Amino acid sequence: DSMYLTRVEFPVTYASGTGQPSTPRELPDGALGFFVAPGTATAPTFWRISKAGASSSVAFGGSTTSAMRGDFVILPSGRLVAFVPTGTAVISRFHSTDYGVTWSAGTLLSLGGATYSLCAEYVEDMIVVVIADPTGVSPAEVHVSFDEGYTFAPIDSSVNLPNARTCVTSTGIVLVVDSASGATGVGVRQIAPGGGLGDEILMGATSHADA
Repeated sequence: DSMYLTRVEFPVTYASGTGQPSTPRELPDGALGFFVAPGTATAPTFWRISKAGASSSVAFGGSTTSAMRGDFVILPSGRLVAFVPTGTAVISRFHSTDYGVTWSAGTLLSLGGATYSLCAEYVEDMIVVVIADPTGVSPAEVHVSFDEGYTFAPIDSSVNLPNARTCVTSTGIVLVVDSASGATGVGVRQIAPGGGLGDEILMGATSHADA
């Protein structure tokens, strides 16, 4: 195992709060990959940063706003599968076989009734996508897929999850972290395998959450 730190400057800006980058993931070739919804651009952008500090990016088509950020998962085969807001209430599926250097054409999905920032996780042959209103005004939507993201089934749409982020524990449990209700604390919920959201556990008085 190894850990590396690098500082890379590249010409991208994003809106504070709602436009935050997705959680960086280590790619099979050792680079880091993440999505950004730039405040000065019209589409989400995927960034790769190598261990040597070199950076490259791919912009995804579609007219969006700074609040709309995509995310991706890494399948056991090494293929990347991304879910990207490409328009108002439109989310598309893309895949990459070269670790995010190039991407396929998008396939429209029947996924969610609104388009907000989203988070995605892969665990035990299941992809979980959480589509959340960054402001917390509208309920979040949780969807699962068992066919590598080609089709999804909704499992929960009853809970507000402002600034939602997701992660997978070492035991294969998907957690959703959100900023609860304003400054009342950071909330953590478990997503049951193929099921809905569990009860929320408050983790302290702050309105900023990350997983």
